[in-house]
Amino acid sequence: MNKYLQAIERNEVRDFLFGYGEYFEKNYEWGEEAGHNQAQAFGYIISYGEEIGFDKLFRRLEFDFTSILENNDVSAFEYAYMLYYIEELFHYYADTKRRPFDWTPSDRLCELYRLNFERLKNSDLYESYLSEVDFLKKEYNYYLLEKAPYERNSKTTLHEVPQDTVGEYVVPEGIIRIRNYAFDGCSHITSVKMPDSVRSIEWYAFKGCTSLESVSISPNVDFIGGHAFDGCAKLKSFFIPASVRIINSRVLGGYTSLSKIEVAEDNKYFASKDGMLYSKDMTTLIKCPSKIGMCDVVIPEGVTTIEGAAINSCLDIKRIFIPKSLKQIYRSSIYDCPNVSELHIGVKDLTNFHVVDGLMSLADQQCVYYVPSDAKVDELLLEYCKIVREKKGFLSNIFSCLFGENVIKNALARF
Repeated sequence: MNKYLQAIERNEVRDFLFGYGEYFEKNYEWGEEAGHNQAQAFGYIISYGEEIGFDKLFRRLEFDFTSILENNDVSAFEYAYMLYYIEELFHYYADTKRRPFDWTPSDRLCELYRLNFERLKNSDLYESYLSEVDFLKKEYNYYLLEKAPYERNSKTTLHEVPQDTVGEYVVPEGIIRIRNYAFDGCSHITSVKMPDSVRSIEWYAFKGCTSLESVSISPNVDFIGGHAFDGCAKLKSFFIPASVRIINSRVLGGYTSLSKIEVAEDNKYFASKDGMLYSKDMTTLIKCPSKIGMCDVVIPEGVTTIEGAAINSCLDIKRIFIPKSLKQIYRSSIYDCPNVSELHIGVKDLTNFHVVDGLMSLADQQCVYYVPSDAKVDELLLEYCKIVREKKGFLSNIFSCLFGENVIKNALARF
């Protein structure tokens, strides 16, 4: 029997959510000290939703969460669990196409989350609370503890566009949100125009629009969710208005034709250089277009982070130059780039896990790793990667690769 249903029937939902008594689910992967396996409990919740329908499920969850929080007695760990369930529900909503609902927690439930948050602000878990709340905002454009800049409701949401729509599609005036999967599978739409009222483009909104060549994004859009334009193979350029404050690096996945990303100069959060997308302060590389049209990609000095999926499916690239300022690169930051044969790395301390783990992504394709002659190199890189220590300086090597040794020698001979 589904344990969530069992807890409902016994009036033991609180015990179920927090793993008390027989509802405790041990997470064997985390060892003897592991706590309640919330993921398993969440699985029971979703299974119950598949049985009764997700509209009924969310009404039930609204009741259960409200009943627990209104007592104003949840512990610091219990509140962390409550945040976890909200985050997982939004993730499931964002990443799952098969759903007949558009759920948003009620004002009353949000107020209870805020009241308990204030009560527990001296907890050791306070920083983790802030991190979770910030994650909800950045990933799903959901404001749990503060008033949202615009209302989420059905009347101002574009839910679904017929898949047989052909040619240009004009989003109706007054629409604020383009919902998850709204244009999914609209393979005959060639262009989209949005009114100024649109503020949010959510996860997978234009997924599978294989004929889409141009999209005029509203000048007031401030959020573009993950994978929003997945599979838009004919889209050649992408312009980010000044209003956009949140954009996921995976928003531009599956663009086999995308050659440049442009950003409005007065955007406060993002910038574009050489057709690639960076944070405004140029410390984070967010996205390199798949059809960048360059054999050599030089990431500028000052960049400290390369986001996940930043450089993927880039068939043109043969050499990548990584600055000495880099401190974080993810395993998924550079992948599915089969023609990359050289990785020129300016970082001298190659023992930092946050750098080493990301660099390992090209180890399987016989890529040569050029590192400074005096670099400290992790044993993992030494064992699985072809390492070449360069005697030349990093900048000198960039110029040599880009312009050739003879050009550099002739230029130096003039001085």
